[in-house]
Amino acid sequence: MRHLLPALTGLLLIASASPAAIVQYAAPGGSFDATTIAANAAASPLNTTGSAAGLQAGAVLPDTVFLQQSITSPDAASAVLNDQYFQFSVTPDPGYKFNFTGLTFDAARGGASTPRGWVLRSSLDGFGADIDTEVVPTATPNLTNYSVALAGAMFSDVLAETTFRLYSFAPSPSVGMFYDNLTLNGSVLPANALVKYSAPDGSFAATEVSGNLTASDLNANDSGAGLQPGAVFPDTVFLQQNITSPDPASAVLNNQYFEFSVAAEAGFTMDLTSLTFDVARGGASAPRGWVLRSSVDGYATDIATEVVATTQPNLSSFNVDLLAASYQDLTDATFRVYGYGPSTSIGLFFDNLVLNGSVQAIPEPTTLAALGAGLPLLLLRRSRAPAGLS
Repeated sequence: MRHLLPALTGLLLIASASPAAIVQYAAPGGSFDATTIAANAAASPLNTTGSAAGLQAGAVLPDTVFLQQSITSPDAASAVLNDQYFQFSVTPDPGYKFNFTGLTFDAARGGASTPRGWVLRSSLDGFGADIDTEVVPTATPNLTNYSVALAGAMFSDVLAETTFRLYSFAPSPSVGMFYDNLTLNGSVLPANALVKYSAPDGSFAATEVSGNLTASDLNANDSGAGLQPGAVFPDTVFLQQNITSPDPASAVLNNQYFEFSVAAEAGFTMDLTSLTFDVARGGASAPRGWVLRSSVDGYATDIATEVVATTQPNLSSFNVDLLAASYQDLTDATFRVYGYGPSTSIGLFFDNLVLNGSVQAIPEPTTLAALGAGLPLLLLRRSRAPAGLS
């Protein structure tokens, strides 16, 4: 039965990945353009559109930007009231989403007068509340480093353009703040990503898990294969064929697999759409390849199987369709990836495993009862319709 409540985007929880830059502004030559932009994202220059403040290249402190407080804003509240800000915007490409984890930057006062500081707000709540605010204790050229956590549902599964504003306050006009190395951290994912394994430092833990779900580590439980961190090819996992399995059937027979499990929390179910991942052979000997099976049918049949044509560090990308009815309305599922090769002690490198789909709330019994109560009335109205009408 397809659920009658809308799909929930859910909170995406960052498990153990190192922060990755979505966008960075390092102000080379005093430039306001982004110096780094992640794939599948776009970013504006730093600007003061709509602001009462002036943004200038940091001539006194090169390779920085300088926000001048043209209006006296002696504290955080007045800086916001007086629109003393600069801002930048990031936008995911169609079909992608942001999961923000933090904003880091360096700041320094332009001189000795105090207090001076900053306030951070975002368009995600209409610039309605402070994310953080701090007084800056150092003057140029001594920059202070700040790291602001962006945690909670508001900063997860963001599908639209998002703008961050840094307001500055100071005790008199014509003074200001220098900023450098603004870095917005997080990830850019397909819009329907549920679970991701990207193996930072060879870790087997899920790096990202969508809200209302739990996910296991990658593991080789009850497997005839060994799963190891990809030391030869960092930030991957390596499936070693300890038993000769020259083809897909023997890989399954010999239990040459690793697996992962995902489960919906109480009151939710999953609709799956695809599993994507990257693979490379560990060396030249061939054929080597993979087989995918799942707990949905007790690992009885192949969902897909492919030969891997490339050798590390050249990964091949695969996309397995999971749109069949058997992969909808699930409370849990385990996927096994089997590997085969022509001899023992060889294997395959895997990276960027992403399970895609959506999470739905199961309708409350009262909702179903209301729908059921309305059905007889609908049928009665139809039975009373005049002849020739339907």
